[in-house]
Amino acid sequence: MKKMTFFNTCFRFAPVITFVIGIILLFSKPLQSQIPLTADAGGELTAVCLYESSKDTTAILGGNPAAFGGTPPYIYSWSSGSNLNDDSIANPYFTRSFNQCSNGMPFSMVLTVIDAAGDTARDTTVVQTAFFHRPLSAMPYFYDIAVGDSVYIEGNWQIGGGFKPYSVVWRPTTGLRDTASASTWAMPDSHVSYSAVITDSIGCEIDAQIEAHRVRVHPVSTADKKDDNHDVKLYPNPAQNNVTVDFPGSAPGQLTLFSTSGKEVYSRRILPGKQSLNLNTLSRGVYLYQINGNSGEIHSGKLRLE
Repeated sequence: MKKMTFFNTCFRFAPVITFVIGIILLFSKPLQSQIPLTADAGGELTAVCLYESSKDTTAILGGNPAAFGGTPPYIYSWSSGSNLNDDSIANPYFTRSFNQCSNGMPFSMVLTVIDAAGDTARDTTVVQTAFFHRPLSAMPYFYDIAVGDSVYIEGNWQIGGGFKPYSVVWRPTTGLRDTASASTWAMPDSHVSYSAVITDSIGCEIDAQIEAHRVRVHPVSTADKKDDNHDVKLYPNPAQNNVTVDFPGSAPGQLTLFSTSGKEVYSRRILPGKQSLNLNTLSRGVYLYQINGNSGEIHSGKLRLE
C-alpha cells in the first residue's frame, strides 16, 4: 500500500482548501463593498420656496445618505456650486436670494461621488424656485350663526406665484364638511377661526392665516342679540313670495341663497336699508342664506319658503 505523504495529501485536497479560503475571504470583506457605488442627489426635484416676507431661502441638497455602497470613504463634488455653502460635502446648503418676483427657471445640479477604490457614481436633481406673493394685509371674514346652523366658507385667497394646481388643507377641521376644498360648509358648535395651508404642485407651502374665517356660534335664544351695528334682519321667516331684508350700513352688500345641498340658487345685490325681494321663482322648502357686508362681515341663517 502506498503511503500518503503530507504533500500528497495537500495536493489531493488543494481544490477544497482553495474553495474554503475563497469563501472566508469573500465574507471577511465589508458588506458595503459588495454593493455597487450609488450617488443620491436628493430626488428628481428639489424645491426652493421664496416668499415676499423672506430675504432668502435655503434648501438642503443630497439624499440621506448622499452615497452608499462601494468602498468608503467618499469624495463629493457638486456642479454649479455658486449658490452652495460648500460644493465638496454630501449635503450642502443651496441659498437663493430674494431678488425676483417670479418663478425661477429650473436647472440641474449633478452630484459626483468617488469612493476609496476609485469608482465613480453620479446623480442629478433639478432645482426649481417657486415665488409666492399675496397681499400684505387682508380683512378677516366674520360669520354669525346659531347653534346647529351651517355657513358656507369660501376661500378668496389673493395668492400668486408658485406652480399650479394648488391644494388646500383647512385647519382646524372641526365642523367642516370638506377639509381639502377651497370652499366648504362649516357647522361648528362653538366659536372657531378657520385658516388654510396652501401647497403648490412642487411642494411649496404658504399659510393663508392672514385671511381668517371666524365663525361665531350663538345659542338659539340669543342668536339675534348681536351688535346693533351689524344686525341684519330677514323677514318674515317663514316667507311666501316676498321677503324683506333690513341691511344696515352705508354700502351695498350681497345676498346669496343656497339649497341644503350647497348649490347656489339665488344671488342679489342689496342696498343699505329695507328692501323687498321677490322669490316666487324658487321652490318651496328650506334655504341657507348668506349676506356679505362691505366691511367683510358675513351673516347667515336659514330661510323657509312656504
